[in-house]
Amino acid sequence: MKKTVCIRKHLTWLSVCIIVLTLFFTPSVFAEDEKDVFSRKGEIQNRLKNMSMLIKSIDNISKEIEDRQMDLQSQTGIGREEDLRIEIRGLSIRKEEMEAVFNQLATDVDTRKDQEDKKSGVDWQRELKELIGPLIREVKKITAHPREIEKLRNQVEAYETQLPRIEKAIQNIETLLSHAQEDQLVAKLKQYRQIWKNRFDEVKTNMNISRRQLDQRLGQRKTVSESARDFMQLFFKSRGRNLIVAFFSFVFTIAFFFFLHGFIKKISPIHRNERSIYTRLFDVLYYLVTIIAAMLSVFAVLYLFGDWLLLSIAAIFLIGMGWASKQAIPLVWTQARLMLNLGPVREGELVIYRGLPFEVAQLNIYTRLVNRALDGGERKIPIKDLLDMRSRPIAKDEPWFPTNRGDWAVLNDRTHGRVVVQTPEAVKLELLGGAVVTLTTEDFLSSSPQNLSRGFRLWIPFGLDYSCKDQITETIPSIFQQEIISGLKAKGFGDRLEQVLVQFKIAGPNSLDLEILADFTGEAAPDYEILQRIIPGICVDICNKNNWVIPVNQVRVHMTNP
Repeated sequence: MKKTVCIRKHLTWLSVCIIVLTLFFTPSVFAEDEKDVFSRKGEIQNRLKNMSMLIKSIDNISKEIEDRQMDLQSQTGIGREEDLRIEIRGLSIRKEEMEAVFNQLATDVDTRKDQEDKKSGVDWQRELKELIGPLIREVKKITAHPREIEKLRNQVEAYETQLPRIEKAIQNIETLLSHAQEDQLVAKLKQYRQIWKNRFDEVKTNMNISRRQLDQRLGQRKTVSESARDFMQLFFKSRGRNLIVAFFSFVFTIAFFFFLHGFIKKISPIHRNERSIYTRLFDVLYYLVTIIAAMLSVFAVLYLFGDWLLLSIAAIFLIGMGWASKQAIPLVWTQARLMLNLGPVREGELVIYRGLPFEVAQLNIYTRLVNRALDGGERKIPIKDLLDMRSRPIAKDEPWFPTNRGDWAVLNDRTHGRVVVQTPEAVKLELLGGAVVTLTTEDFLSSSPQNLSRGFRLWIPFGLDYSCKDQITETIPSIFQQEIISGLKAKGFGDRLEQVLVQFKIAGPNSLDLEILADFTGEAAPDYEILQRIIPGICVDICNKNNWVIPVNQVRVHMTNP
C-alpha cells in the first residue's frame, strides 16, 4: 500500500513538472507558430491568386482552341487547314504546360521533371545507351539544381522581354479601334485585342510563377561547404561504400590467388624441378586468370549492390583499357615470350645491366638479377626493362667484378687502397692511414683498377755508369739479383717474395739501364708503395758496396772551329 502511494506521489510531481515546462515554453512556441501561420497564409494567398490567373488563361486558351477548331470546320478555314492545325497544336501544348503549372501550384510537387525524365533518353545504340545511361542520369542529377536555376532565369528574362511587345501590340490595336468605323473591322480588332490581353495575362502569370520558383530555388541553394558535406555523406553512404568494398574485393582476390600460387608451387610436381617451359606456361596463364578473376570480383560486388553507375564506369574503363591495349599487344606478347624463357634474355645467362654483369636468376613479372661479387648485388627489375637486352651463356671463370671486398687495388692515378665496400652504385677505398675515397662504380671501372691481392709485379729501372760496361750484361745482374733477394728477406718480405729477376735493358745516352722485376704474393699488397721505395734503396746499397758509379744527367757542348 505504501509503495503504491509513493508511486502515485512521484507521478503527481512528474505531471506538475511537465505542466510547468509546457506553460514556460508555450508563449515562444505559439509566437513562432503564429509567425509561420501568417507567412503561410500570405504564401497561400499569393498562390491562389496565381492559380486564379492561370484558370483564366487556361479558359482563354481553351476558347481559342475552340475558335480555331470551328474555323477549321467552317468555310473560312478552306485553304489554311495546315496553319490552323499548327496553331491548335501549339495552343494545346501551351494549355498542357499551364495545367502542369496549375497542378504544381496546387500540389507543390513538380511533375514536369518526371515527364521530362520519361521523355529524355540517350540517342545512341541500345547497348551503349544501357551502359552509359546510368552515368548520364547521375551527372544530370548532380547538375539538376544549377540547370533549373539557369532555366528559370532565362524564362523570366524571356517573359520580361515579351511583356513590352504585348503592351505595344495592345496599344496599337487601341489606336486602330479609335479610328475604325466599320463594324466588322471593329469586331475583329476587339477580338484580337482580347487575344493579346489574354496573352498579356498569361505571360505575366507565367513570369510571376517563374520568379517565385526562382526565388524558391535560390533560397534552397546551399553553400560550398554544405554541398561538399552532403556530397561526402551521400558518397560514403552509397557509392563510397560500394567503391571501397569493390576495391577490397579486388585486392583480396589478387592476394588469395598469389597465396594459392605459392601453395601450388609447393605441392605441384612440375614446380619441384627446374623451371621448365610447362612451369612457365602455367605461371603466365595463372597470372592472366588472376587478373580476370580480380576484375570479375569488382563487377560481382557492384552487381550485387545494384550500383549501375559504378558498374557502367568500370565497364567503360575496361573497354577503354581493351581499346588502348591494341597497340600494346606486341609488347605484351614479347614480355610473355621472355617469361616463357623463349626470348632474347634467358634464365641462368649473363646480361649487362647499367654497365655491370648480372646473372638472370629468375625471369618473372619482376625479374631477379644477381651479381654475387657486389654488396647488395641483387636487383629486381620489371620485365619490360629486359626488352632491349641480350643475354649470353656464363663462362667458366666469368669475371663478375675486378675486386672483392677486402682486396687491395691500385688505380691509374696511383691511388692505392683496400676495398671496404663495393655496390652496384659506389666503391669505397680505405687508404693507408685510414682515409677513405669513394668513387662511383662507373668511375672505379674506368680507372682500370689493378687487383694486388691476387699477386703483383714491380718493374723498377736502375742505371749504372758506362765504366761498368764490362760487367753489365752478366756479372752485375747476377749480383743485383742475389743482393735484392737477401735485402728483402732481411726486411721481412722473404715469405711474400716469389721471385726476383734482373736483366740488362738498354744502353742509354748517359747510363747503362737495368730492369728489376720483383713478383710478390697478394699478402704483400698493403706494402705495394713501400716496396717501390725499398728495392731502389737496396740497389743503391749494392752500388756503394761494389764501388759502382751511379750516373747523373750530363750536358755536353760541341764546339766547332771558326
